[in-house]
Amino acid sequence: SDSYEIRLKKKNGEIVWGRISGAPMYDGKGNIIGSVGIHTDITEQKLAEEEIRKSSQKITNILESIRDSFFTIDKDWNFTYFNAVAIEYVKRLGKSVDYYLGKNLWQLFPLSPNSVPHQHLSKAMIEQVPIEYEINYPPLGMWLQVSAYPSEEGLSVFVRDITEKKRSEEKLKENEIRFRALIENSSDVIALVSAENIILYKSPSITR
Repeated sequence: SDSYEIRLKKKNGEIVWGRISGAPMYDGKGNIIGSVGIHTDITEQKLAEEEIRKSSQKITNILESIRDSFFTIDKDWNFTYFNAVAIEYVKRLGKSVDYYLGKNLWQLFPLSPNSVPHQHLSKAMIEQVPIEYEINYPPLGMWLQVSAYPSEEGLSVFVRDITEKKRSEEKLKENEIRFRALIENSSDVIALVSAENIILYKSPSITR
């Protein structure tokens, strides 16, 4: 039997969809003596499919517009999707996105089971709990904040570049060390007092 779909417009402008199925009729000797056709109204099915398509496209548009890298992994740890930012990261690693799609995460990035990414992502997948961690990734020369969210399909992973944040934290730490060394070696009496007149810090010179 054969079938095909048709799109019709009623006089009132309403669009309806139908599926036409047909099959030949045979006599006792196997000769075709006619045909039978069935028309099925599939308008509701088509409308539902269109709503799903629009919803899927809306989600894709959102993922493509965010500034974070985003990718998905299925239950077998295979890459299934990369947004535009993630594709740029992939290019910086010297490969096209097609090289990664459909391939296993741990085969492409063979990490020790004791490594931070392996432990956290495995926990998210196995225990079905969201996770977050930070890692320094030398191949990209970046500090990354990784957030993974589990679902029935696998993992949705957001990766944010926090390199500038880490640099600021490191600079602040260096300044704090320098400032503390300056205070502790100063002959002046220096104290830090709260609004409640509680001494929070006093320099060693106070006891000299």
